[in-house]
Amino acid sequence: MSDLDLKDMDVRVIEFHRRRGDVNPSSYDSYLETLEDCADEAVQADVVFTTPWAQRGDKPSSDDA
Repeated sequence: MSDLDLKDMDVRVIEFHRRRGDVNPSSYDSYLETLEDCADEAVQADVVFTTPWAQRGDKPSSDDA
C-alpha cells in the first residue's frame, strides 16, 4: 500500500485514491480484513423523513420543489 493512512479516510476518499491508483486493490482488501466486525453492536433506529411544508400543513408551492 502507498503511504496513505486508510484508517483516517472516508470510504469516498479511499475510492478516489483507488481509481487514481494511489492505493493497491489487494493491499486495500488486506486492510479491510483487519477491521473488526461490529455488526452485532448495531442499534436499529426508526426514522421518519418529513418536508418542512408538510410540518406546517401547507401545500408545496413551485418554489418548494
